[in-house]
Amino acid sequence: MDDGLLRSAYALQQAGNLAEAVRLYDEAARANPRSFDAVCLLGMAQAQLGRREDAQRSADDALKIVSRSSRDLYNLGCLLQRLSRHEDALSSYDSALSLRRDYFEALVHRGLSLLELKRPDEAVVSFEDALTLKPGEAGVWFNRGNALLRLGRNDEALLSYDKALSLKPDFAEVWEHRGHALLSMGRSDDAFASYDQAASYRPAHAQPRIARGLAFIALKRYEDALGCFDQALALEPQNFEALFQRANALLYLKRPAEALSPLDACLNVRPDHPDVWVSRGAALAGLSRYEDALPCYERALALKPDCLEAHVNCAIAFNALKRPAEAVASADVALLLSPAEHAALFERANALGALSRFDEAIRDYERLLELNVDYPLAGNLLHCRLHCCDWRHFIDERAAVEQSIRDGKSVASAFQYVFHCRSAADQLACAKLWVQTVIPPREPLWRGERYAHERIRIAYLSEDFR
Repeated sequence: MDDGLLRSAYALQQAGNLAEAVRLYDEAARANPRSFDAVCLLGMAQAQLGRREDAQRSADDALKIVSRSSRDLYNLGCLLQRLSRHEDALSSYDSALSLRRDYFEALVHRGLSLLELKRPDEAVVSFEDALTLKPGEAGVWFNRGNALLRLGRNDEALLSYDKALSLKPDFAEVWEHRGHALLSMGRSDDAFASYDQAASYRPAHAQPRIARGLAFIALKRYEDALGCFDQALALEPQNFEALFQRANALLYLKRPAEALSPLDACLNVRPDHPDVWVSRGAALAGLSRYEDALPCYERALALKPDCLEAHVNCAIAFNALKRPAEAVASADVALLLSPAEHAALFERANALGALSRFDEAIRDYERLLELNVDYPLAGNLLHCRLHCCDWRHFIDERAAVEQSIRDGKSVASAFQYVFHCRSAADQLACAKLWVQTVIPPREPLWRGERYAHERIRIAYLSEDFR
């Protein structure tokens, strides 16, 4: 970097004076628009300053400048990687490596972009190539472990993490990811010991507590998870991930009203996060506010059109709102994305039944039986078969419904069951189970007040409690 202006800008950038560095880089780039250093470093400083749109334009300008320098191509890859343009970054790293095969940093960053592109098998190769050059780099062993973990090769990932720790015992992130590998191997006690070790090296950081909380969620220990996220927020009250995961833990605990506040706090920080919109919709749906939930799912899909959970949750909401045709449409899209998605099959089958398309509903219910999922299928399937005058499985399926009800499982609505019920006691049990499952508990309308007048009060209750 021979130009004095660029050297001054670079020194300011390294010192953290990004605004002044951007000004000088911009001045240099205007003086010489073909200066690769000026344009690329301007983009990097803009990205560091949070000016992503400007950084994107600088990256596009840098791509137009032909360079035969491996260093330039590597720096451009780093800029593109920072802007999440991983395909472009990968191309730059490959160009740099074509000029210099032993470019260690390019191999490492190439592996990181491959991980972001969900190509972990290729990332492993890139990290291993880097390790042949510098086998004592703990960070590369860590990244290799992450790639192996993505591939489900947990034993190898654990060995990679242990190698990283042998080189750098206080590497907190490695202890954390080592815990993930152990948890995937069913060694939960060892996993939590690893998470605790990560926290011991980063006592003032939220991340180790978040990792521990996510492990508890994986084990369905939601109260314990909630405690971990609360600990994380005590350290970093505005931590986005801790707020988001705390809200999800509350949703798992069937406490949707409490989940709304942390979700709204997340959206104040990142209104473009589709998963937060999905969770907010789920919280509103948990309060039976399905009309309010739908715009949340629609916002998520505007941000991420292939968001499977949003499509499934739309189908659930449409069914709850008695809009079965729209439920079928949402479930169809979900099943295009994931043909064996249990919830989408279930919601589509229910919607098809509501549309009197019983043959099609039966096919979806039978598919769910093949997948051996724990859904309340028996009553719905039998109900659809009766509408089709299909008596082939009647005796066995009626007995299965009866046994499930006696076992305390809600597998049929009270209105379906009346058609083939053989016992008043079973019918009452079915009705109680159905109410417990479908009608969420609410604050009582009457709290024991006594009125001093003699007017007669009449209440009307519809079958769906509207």
